[in-house]
Amino acid sequence: MPSLLPSDAQSRLCSVLCLALVAVTFPIAVTITVGVYLFASYRETLTGTAKPLLDSNGKVVTVLVNGGRMNKSLTVARAMSKAGARVILVEEKGWGDFCATRFSSSVSKFRLLPKTSSPAGKEAYVQALAQIAREEGCTLFVPCSGAHTTVEDAKAAEIMKANIKGFRAIIQSPQLAKVLHEKDLFMDLVNSLGDLLAPTSHTVHSVSDALEVIKVSSQPLILKFSDAGDDTGRSDLTTYPLEGDDEHLTKTRNRLEGLRIPIGKETPYALQQFVGGGTEWCTHASVVDGKLVAFACCPSSDMLMTYYDATYSEVGRKAEQYTQSLISKLNDSPEYASQKPISGPFSLDFILASNQKDLYVIECNPRIHTAALLLPSVAFAQALLGQLEDGEIVRPLSNTAPRSWAAHDIPSRILPFLLPQSVRSKLHPLLTVSPFSQALQGKTEPQDQCWFWRDPNFDIDDPMPFVGMMLQVSALLVWKLTTGTGWSRLNVSTARVFEC
Repeated sequence: MPSLLPSDAQSRLCSVLCLALVAVTFPIAVTITVGVYLFASYRETLTGTAKPLLDSNGKVVTVLVNGGRMNKSLTVARAMSKAGARVILVEEKGWGDFCATRFSSSVSKFRLLPKTSSPAGKEAYVQALAQIAREEGCTLFVPCSGAHTTVEDAKAAEIMKANIKGFRAIIQSPQLAKVLHEKDLFMDLVNSLGDLLAPTSHTVHSVSDALEVIKVSSQPLILKFSDAGDDTGRSDLTTYPLEGDDEHLTKTRNRLEGLRIPIGKETPYALQQFVGGGTEWCTHASVVDGKLVAFACCPSSDMLMTYYDATYSEVGRKAEQYTQSLISKLNDSPEYASQKPISGPFSLDFILASNQKDLYVIECNPRIHTAALLLPSVAFAQALLGQLEDGEIVRPLSNTAPRSWAAHDIPSRILPFLLPQSVRSKLHPLLTVSPFSQALQGKTEPQDQCWFWRDPNFDIDDPMPFVGMMLQVSALLVWKLTTGTGWSRLNVSTARVFEC
């Protein structure tokens, strides 16, 4: 089977071609964006001009949002601003210089945080985040950062709540956030709660441990790194034992010993039951004071770039029921009694088995999920602010259009479609026929047609992040060119570069 990872030369060529595309289209994008911005200013409809939301003391509610490089931070910032809140956006140094959300009119102030690339940096990040909350008079923290700072965000939230009267944070305790975040600990949690469907899972800390599990397993297994930092292994669905292996599992052992991140005590893996023939689904779920207040569901993949609402489908209903059950069991669990009422995102990923009945949970993201962009903006803010009626849940509107990013679609879905397959394969092994190409040819359902899609960065009342995204992507590409690091994919919605 040919490798789907590009060579170093292909990575560099793709970087140069994408930068050239930005250079050509940037003046056009700026002209359109400035025109829309001036029009919105004239109409006085720019995001950030809503009637101020006041607290019980008559002060404007101020919300701290981090993860400025992520599109989900733009979703939350716009929602809070439209609800009348003042938004303080933060991001780590380096990442934050050209992050798209900082250009949004919904952001009142933008500040930089220390890098978290070292243990000392992580501690400085926690303290700086808490200090900004105090200095800016924040009363609510909505974390929108990536996987690598989830626990740090939870630690900062604990400090904020201890030092600021009446402060609230939409994140779990550090202990629970860690359990939900790490795949092996989360699967152990699900199994311990009972009556929740999940693939059989075994945590292994060495190659020998893994081989012992594989030898006695009656079903194929896949290997998952417990943390979220294994870019090259993220889409690896190799089943174990390897096909055609001998009784000593020699081929399997060699593959396990050759993993980029070795199996070890500090880097455990989960050997998980492979659910063959299934489809992937992702969700966003916000929990405030132990109650589900916002929910969205959509089809998923290992790098999702087009979000179709499936909240009201049979799968969506099952996913919401599963999420409700998990939250209920956590609320009733004596182990987490000291951490109640539980608040935070519980964004679960699922696999629907080939029988179309069994829905298996495979991981949990204890942070705002990009799928939140499907939710109605002001209602989502009200959910996070605790302004809903008891039992009310915010879901996507029935006519919600799919969301997709032009910064991704143009270079990876439109332009490759204009080239012959032989040329596409030489540019990048992943440039094959895409759903967007099929939509252009009329091969999909009407509701899936590309002209119904909306770019989450562009809003007629807040257009500047659309240009900001072009700057953010350019900065990432220049970074990869100067460091000489190969990359296979770039997720423009999270600014995540998949290295190879």
